[in-house]
Amino acid sequence: MNCINAAVKRAIKENELNINNQFSSVEIPNAGKDAQDRLPFNLAQLKSLHRAVDEWVVTKGWDQPRCIVVVLAETGCRLGEVTGLASTDVYLDAETPYLDLKEHPWRSLKNDRASVRKVPLTPRAVEAIRAALALNDGSKFLFPQYTNAEKCNVNSASATLNKWIRTRDNLQDSGLTCHSLRHSMKDRLRAVQCPDSVQDQILGHTTPGIGARYGQGYPLNLLAEWVNRAVEPMRS
Repeated sequence: MNCINAAVKRAIKENELNINNQFSSVEIPNAGKDAQDRLPFNLAQLKSLHRAVDEWVVTKGWDQPRCIVVVLAETGCRLGEVTGLASTDVYLDAETPYLDLKEHPWRSLKNDRASVRKVPLTPRAVEAIRAALALNDGSKFLFPQYTNAEKCNVNSASATLNKWIRTRDNLQDSGLTCHSLRHSMKDRLRAVQCPDSVQDQILGHTTPGIGARYGQGYPLNLLAEWVNRAVEPMRS
């Protein structure tokens, strides 16, 4: 309904029509009351997920879906941000390895300011991305199974990952999805008492207040310290 309202509003303005937008004040009965909060993985479930990836890699080798799920778990990035990466967006040999998230013709970002960012990579995320680069056969896209010059097929990646996650040991009937990993990183950062403004920069959230718009933000090595601290309990 929001999309229809916006489209009609623009059409009225563009064509200078002297009519009311009949979609601007439509009331939907019980709107929002069926919404469900997206649950995060707890620590035990995150450990189960990583064990499942390790077992898969040992028996079948790395593939693009397993690479993606590790990067999601270790960075807190949105699914589209990861699946739509160009091969040149990854900097594994930098002093602090990172992803350079920016818009591409095949994949936009959620918002112009906060989502454009550099995200530090943990050693496990670096391992997964090295595997992805070895698998992509020199493609300009890090994950060509889901991305081409025209679009990034997030829905396909989501369906594949969610089906796999929900059939792993200790994750059946959990209701967890690949999108839950972003919420999990938020919780992990909270657990190590990471400052809110640092969390925002890592996750691509907009920090409230005028002061947040000044400067270039926190240095990458500091962000890496917090991310590595957040994921460290998964290793024990």
